[in-house]
Amino acid sequence: MKPNVKNTLTIVKWLGDNRGDNLAFRYGQRIYMVDKYGVINSKRYKRAETRPVSNLTCNTTLEGLTDFKIGYTYTILQSELAIGKLTELNLFGYRFMSITPEGQVTFVGIDYDDAMKLLRAGNIKQVKEKVC
Repeated sequence: MKPNVKNTLTIVKWLGDNRGDNLAFRYGQRIYMVDKYGVINSKRYKRAETRPVSNLTCNTTLEGLTDFKIGYTYTILQSELAIGKLTELNLFGYRFMSITPEGQVTFVGIDYDDAMKLLRAGNIKQVKEKVC
């Protein structure tokens, strides 16, 4: 059976109003975004509102916990979160929105101790768009 290309997770550039780092997740016919206040937005995919960036992203290593910003996209190796948008900073840690390979939106929490261990090992990286 052939995989359905339309139902794969892709990162796209959001061309509308400011939404965190303006990178969004596209899965099927939905776009998922998180703004700088941690508000999650989902809407129907419209080609005119996005631009593909799958080949134009790079991962940068974070230097400290203060580099985390709500609404930005991160990859965290050695954890259950492959890629996610930071939605919340609180007294206990961080909460990320992610999309599973099955297309389910999930929320993954990482406490400060785990974040520090992952950060020291270089396993937390911020996804950024390359500027050519």
